[in-house]
Amino acid sequence: VETASTGGLSLLNGGSAVTLRDPSGAIVEQLTYGGATTLEGDRNQSLTRAPDITGEFTLHQAAPEANNRAFSPGTQINAAPFAISVPLARIRIEPLTAEIVNGAQQQFTARALAADGREIPGVLFHWQSSAQTIASVDQSGLARGLEPGTSLITATARGLQSTGTTLRVTNPIPIIRRIEITPASLDLNRGNSQQLTARAFDVNNQEVAPTIFNWSSNDPQIAIVDQAGLSRAVGLGTTAIIASVPDGAGGTINAQASLTARAPLVINEIHADVAPDNATTPAVEGDANRDGVRNADDDEFIELINNSAAPLDLSGIVIADSTNNRFTFPANTTLAAGRAVVIFGGGAPPLNDPAFGGSLVFTTNSLGLNDGGEIVNIKLPLANSEVAITTQSYGSASTSGTPAAPSDQSLTRTPDAEAGATGGDFAAHISLANAAGRVFSPGTRADGTPFGSAPITRSEITPATAAIDINATQSFTARAFTNAGGVENEIHNVSFAWDASDQGKATVAPLSGSSTVATGIAPGSITIRARAGGQQATANLTINPPPSILTRIEISPIAATTSLGGTRQFIGRGFDQYNQELTGVTFNWSSSNPNTAIIDQSGLATGVGIGSASITASSGGVASNAASLQITPPVIPSAGQLIINEVLVSFSSSTTQPRADFIELYNTTAQTLDISGLSISFRPGGSSNTARTLTLPGASGSATTLVRSNAYFLVINGPATFGATIETINGIADGFDAGTFNSQTNYFDLNNTTGGIKLEINGVKLDGLTYQGGATAPAPPFNTSGEGAFLIFTGGATNDLIRSPNATDTDNNATDFRRNGVIASVTPKAPNP
Repeated sequence: VETASTGGLSLLNGGSAVTLRDPSGAIVEQLTYGGATTLEGDRNQSLTRAPDITGEFTLHQAAPEANNRAFSPGTQINAAPFAISVPLARIRIEPLTAEIVNGAQQQFTARALAADGREIPGVLFHWQSSAQTIASVDQSGLARGLEPGTSLITATARGLQSTGTTLRVTNPIPIIRRIEITPASLDLNRGNSQQLTARAFDVNNQEVAPTIFNWSSNDPQIAIVDQAGLSRAVGLGTTAIIASVPDGAGGTINAQASLTARAPLVINEIHADVAPDNATTPAVEGDANRDGVRNADDDEFIELINNSAAPLDLSGIVIADSTNNRFTFPANTTLAAGRAVVIFGGGAPPLNDPAFGGSLVFTTNSLGLNDGGEIVNIKLPLANSEVAITTQSYGSASTSGTPAAPSDQSLTRTPDAEAGATGGDFAAHISLANAAGRVFSPGTRADGTPFGSAPITRSEITPATAAIDINATQSFTARAFTNAGGVENEIHNVSFAWDASDQGKATVAPLSGSSTVATGIAPGSITIRARAGGQQATANLTINPPPSILTRIEISPIAATTSLGGTRQFIGRGFDQYNQELTGVTFNWSSSNPNTAIIDQSGLATGVGIGSASITASSGGVASNAASLQITPPVIPSAGQLIINEVLVSFSSSTTQPRADFIELYNTTAQTLDISGLSISFRPGGSSNTARTLTLPGASGSATTLVRSNAYFLVINGPATFGATIETINGIADGFDAGTFNSQTNYFDLNNTTGGIKLEINGVKLDGLTYQGGATAPAPPFNTSGEGAFLIFTGGATNDLIRSPNATDTDNNATDFRRNGVIASVTPKAPNP
């Protein structure tokens, strides 16, 4: 016994609805009383089922066994307790499945079963339909069809729901009077498919839909059809495709469409008599299959055209002569609309060669085409018969005597067959107007253009010009274009006919295809021609005379002099057998006395010792005459020939770069100078006015210390400074390390601000610099070390005194020099900034 949680039950005497729901919210039971119902709620008594559980509702005192009781909460009407309920295990609905037409009814019954399978009586069921727009069901289990479809009918009791039973609602079976098939007739290439559509109509000529038709073919060897109406041509001939359906009155009604399966093949070219090869030319005449070999059997061929607008299945189709089958197309072979297929007698043709025009290419063991005459049959074997597709005879086998069997060439139709056209009569290939000398054209039209292509309006050859030597080769490639439609486009797979205007100067091979190779035979200029589609393209080929041969070498000067450390340029010239100078000759230079003179491969000789040497040049086994080179001692400089170009007297120190005081000397002449014994006097760092003197190694004139022509020479307070080091090339050093001189450390230390530097050799002053970086003028003897006025400057951390412009010498220190205070612009052994 339970009480209402809040607000009471609020049952209205005048009428209301009582709803019982399960935990999921689904309605289990509903009672409506009062109002228009016969159940009155204001009669001072309850409403109860009579009998209990299974009966309909009535006033309690009107129920049998009520004994005038007004209610019986928790007990039966007669006040007896209810029987203990058996647990409900499952619900079974019958029938398990049902099918009715739209508008019909179906009664379902439910049984409540205990766990041991016993039926439990007195259980009330709540019925439901999963698709109430398709079928309805009342609370007695009576279902009604509303529209075609499927619904699940379930029964629920005591919180347990049955498994669903399927109710299928269908439309009433109509009466069908006729069937229409679209299209009513059709022609299909073998291997092609087309969808057929069937429609059924009733007695009122109204279409009945949807309708499932049964499709069949009268002759499956000609055509087949699936149950969706998709027909396919598999053989040859005409048959009926049938669509049938029950007529709704116990019979069957059908209609049929006519389907013709066809194989639109045209024999377009026959090559029986293979031309012999001319062994004197590089081309292989008669090589129709382009495998590089002429063979009387392998180079025979038959060319077929699909002259329809649809593809064609060739699988199983046979090519035969009058006695034997010669070739059968393999399974899954399809020939595109307007495309050609070529069958060679054998060999190894390159199947994708553009010269075949993009056609299908096959080979067989032998076609057996007789040169004098033959019959060519194209047919399709069936289970019990053969269907002829086309046939062509020629020569002695031709009943009419035409076409005749031509010699050393093929028979071809003129014009060629095309999609939508069977072509003209057969004629000897070379006789055709646009054959351009071709004796066959396997896979292309007779003019070399691929089947189906637009007319050629322009063609070109690349390269347009070329030159080769005798016995050398040059490849040429041709391209064709059309402006059909107003826009120029390239036509691919064109087979051009190639030739040379003068075969005494050059030959070409192959004679057909997209490209050829010309071979030079004799000197001269010729035209290479490529012809296709009535158009001709040309290229110019020059065959060069025999190449010139180096026979003589001359060098100049024949005699030369330079000083020790100096250089001299020699020039070589090569001449051919016609005494014509040759260009681009590479010479190997040599010196007879490398201890006196050396020479590099550009012909530049350098004096490395006093004396003489012979200079020669050679190339390809040919040697020149010898030129003499005399090496003289270097010149001792005079005033103005050796100058002070840069002096670094102070600088900022660096942890990443060696830096030291230096004097940069410059040789202003075009000859090597001997500066052995050169005296350099300078004011050292500090306040002393006593000059220090540094003397370069060697006695004057000993050629111990040299400076090359127009070159720099460094005197450094150490082995390196500002990235410059002392280098020795061919025995001549370009500097001197004065860091330790006469075993005196820091001997070469230039005064940071004010001082003088003087160069002398054999007591003759060559150059000098007097500089003043402070308020006090240089004291003797440094005030006379320089030339002209002093260089006066405002000193700084870096005092780099440079001639500016580089190497300018007007004998006036004040105008020739300036201070460079930028550390990055210090440039030893390089022009001043």
